[in-house]
Amino acid sequence: EFVGAVVAAVRALVDAGSADEATARALSTVLDVHEQFPGDVGVVVLLTMRHLVMTPGRSYFIGAGVLHSFVHGTTIEVLANSDNVVRGGLTPKETNVEELLTIVDVRTPVEAQEPRRLGDGDGSTLHHPTAAPHFELFEVRPNETPTALPIGGAPAVMLALDAPVTVRCGDEAIRLERLECVWSSASDPDAVVTGVPGSRLFVASVDI
Repeated sequence: EFVGAVVAAVRALVDAGSADEATARALSTVLDVHEQFPGDVGVVVLLTMRHLVMTPGRSYFIGAGVLHSFVHGTTIEVLANSDNVVRGGLTPKETNVEELLTIVDVRTPVEAQEPRRLGDGDGSTLHHPTAAPHFELFEVRPNETPTALPIGGAPAVMLALDAPVTVRCGDEAIRLERLECVWSSASDPDAVVTGVPGSRLFVASVDI
């Protein structure tokens, strides 16, 4: 009943059209999530959280214990090794609110980070900064000219997004279709990538 009353109030605010654009967008998101998880108290929790719209090419670093929820769209999410991923709601998976309340961090802000462009061949390579020492993320926008991957002998997971790319490592070439990924070990030769206009390769590696 509590969730239903809150959702009704949110819907009334949206229908009235009196909220500013950012607030209206956040309230509409709450209604969208309620359609997916009707009656879930997590819908109410969303009203206490900051609403962020991620634009293409922008990244965010979310520290340990910071409650977050991806609502829609495509996001590359990289996590450090963890044995205590805790969920509080808005999911068909197991939740543990009691444990969540012991570890949740409501003080650390989440800010947008602009990627740093690397001068690497004719393709465009972006480095998305991170405050964690466990991993780093690169975004490569290749073209027909081979672009060297900036992983420097570190192990990496590579994910093709939007369009096929070809990763060449020594004498071996692997064509990755959209949403396919490949693992590169630290012992593999240096790799290069080629692609068509609009293709992107995300490379998650350890920070060495």
